[in-house]
Amino acid sequence: MAHTHRTGRVLRRASYRAMPWKNGGGITHEITVFPSEEAPVWRLSVATIERDGPFSDFTSYDRTIVPLEGHGVILDLSNGERAVLDRPFHPFPFAGELKVDCRLIDGPVRDFNVMTRRAECTHAVEARRIGERALNLAGPEARFVYVFEGELVVEVPPSGAGEHLHVGDTLCLDGSAPVCLRPRADSARVALVRID
Repeated sequence: MAHTHRTGRVLRRASYRAMPWKNGGGITHEITVFPSEEAPVWRLSVATIERDGPFSDFTSYDRTIVPLEGHGVILDLSNGERAVLDRPFHPFPFAGELKVDCRLIDGPVRDFNVMTRRAECTHAVEARRIGERALNLAGPEARFVYVFEGELVVEVPPSGAGEHLHVGDTLCLDGSAPVCLRPRADSARVALVRID
């Protein structure tokens, strides 16, 4: 059975749209959103948290945040859970309707964020290290690839090498044919984002 054609486009870090938080506690850089910022079904973004304070209310959404830079944060959630996010590249999923009080551990932090409207789709975020063996993706394994560390070469068989991905870039995938990701140096770390 022939593979469906797979296409990919790269969203560069410099192109993300910066949006200051309404409460003044940080800045969100929007990577991509569907269908609109006013009524998103899903959204990927990177946030800089600059001071302690509450998270915004996203009732009816599921959220995942992944620490990128800084010493981390402590989250106190209204369901009684306390999450200490002090290790980079470890995803933390939670419900958007929970009240979340955020405290910085030692200075500002940056994190990667995914949210999806629960009634319409689900998502999963997996952190993956790519070493000597290339990462081959096929089918619905990932809709987006966000680069945490390193630099990657994207290969789409049979044409071979294509785009280079740098830290903070995002690869958007459409279709089911395989795509291969190879680090340019020893290794790289990425987030694989699936949206169903």
